[in-house]
This record gives sequence, C-alpha cells and structure tokens, in this order.
Amino acid sequence: MKKTGYIFIIFICLLFFSPALSHTKTYIDIDSPSFRRFPIAITYFKNLGGKDNKGDISKEIFEVLTQDLEFSGLFSIVDHSLLIESPVNSRFSNDNKINFRDWSAIGAEALVKGSFSFDNGSLEIETKLYDVFQCRFLVGKRYVGKRQDLRKMIHRFCNEILLNFTGEKGVFDTKIAFVSDESGYKEIYVIDFDGHNMIKITNHKSIALSPAWSPNGKMIAFTSYKDGNPDLYIKDIIANKEDRISHYKGLNIAPAWFPDGKKLA
Repeated sequence: MKKTGYIFIIFICLLFFSPALSHTKTYIDIDSPSFRRFPIAITYFKNLGGKDNKGDISKEIFEVLTQDLEFSGLFSIVDHSLLIESPVNSRFSNDNKINFRDWSAIGAEALVKGSFSFDNGSLEIETKLYDVFQCRFLVGKRYVGKRQDLRKMIHRFCNEILLNFTGEKGVFDTKIAFVSDESGYKEIYVIDFDGHNMIKITNHKSIALSPAWSPNGKMIAFTSYKDGNPDLYIKDIIANKEDRISHYKGLNIAPAWFPDGKKLA
C-alpha cells in the first residue's frame, strides 16, 4: 500500500508541474464567436530620474503603447479621461499596493504600468503588465538603450503583451522593405511597421526593385539596374554591407529566399 501511495503522489505532482500538462490562460480568442476587444488601461510612466522636457518621454511611451495595441485590433484602450493616475501623481508601486478594484471600476481588465530614467544619454524603461480581474502580475521587462530606441523598446513590450493575452508573438518590432522614388530615383527603403524611422538602404541612383527579407530579418535581396543590367544584390542591414551576387545577361529579378536563408531562387 505504501508503494502504491508514493506512486500516486508522484503522479499528482507530475500532473500539476509537467510543462506539457500545465495550462496557460488565453485571454483573447479571435476565433471565438463572442470575441470582443479586451479593455486595457495604460498609465503614464513615472520618471525616476533624469531630464524629461515637458514630459516628452512619458507622453511618447503612452502614445506608442496606445497606437500599437489599438493597431492590433484586439484591445480597447480605456478612455484617457478616466485614468486614475496622471503623469504627476503616477507611482510605480509595489504590486501589493495596486488597487485593482479601482481599475476594474473604470472598465479595465488589464493594466500597464511602468517607470523610466534618462541619464547621460542612456534610457532605461521598466514595464509591468497586470491582470486586473484576477489581481495579479503577468509579466515585466526592463529595457536599456538610447533615447532614439524608445519606440523599439515599447514595440518589444507590446509583443510581450500580445503573447501573454493570445499565446501568439506580435509583429510590433518588425520592419517593412519597399521601393520609393522620393530621392528622384527608385531606391530601397526600410521602415518600422507603424510608419516611423524610414531609412534609405540603397544609393544606386538608378532603379532598385523587388526587396525580399531573409528569414532571419538581417538581409534584403533586391534587383538593381545600377550598371545597366538588372542584377541581384544582397544588403546586410546589420553590417551595412552590400554585395552583387548575380549579374548574368538578361533578367535577374524577383529574388526569393530558401527557408534556411542560405540560398536564393
């Protein structure tokens, strides 16, 4: 009997602690016939130190969070005028001191809080996500970078929010490659998914076409008429290095990457 009892206890422990059997709550199911946007409150982040002219950093964090989550089509942002905390009295307090009942009273089912410091050109942002209904902390992240990295940091945290509520990764830190003749020539540009941080990555002063991202997102293959013939090029976005890889006579166009990212078709 003792041996059987031990086996039963071990089985129960495995049942509760095995990753394969553990259950992760899905808050948002877009395939559900009763789908609705999930109401989430976003506070102004507290400045813990450093210069923030007219609250610009706090405002930008708030705006990027709001824009990203609204863009997803999955969240409903709680009306700004109903927020319990303002930029002046906002506190990045201990989890136990958050009055979830007050947040629930204004219709929030999730809550985003955070803080930041900006000193000697270094920006540090700390973020936290809470389940208001269950009065519990879900996930927190700390990001460190330069002032111009603010949008990238918040995009990444929005990915965490989406992952926690849907079980799927977000696309908020992705970039789009496209062709524009803004400079007078057709060149390749990259831009953040939300239309910010546009960068020209070619300067061929000719016609560049058909940009294609590599699977790892570090390189772009494209066609260019730089030397008169439509040749294939690869641009390493990280190293800012460009190589011509095909210049056969005729059309070298519409590059497509193999799934392993090692070859082009």
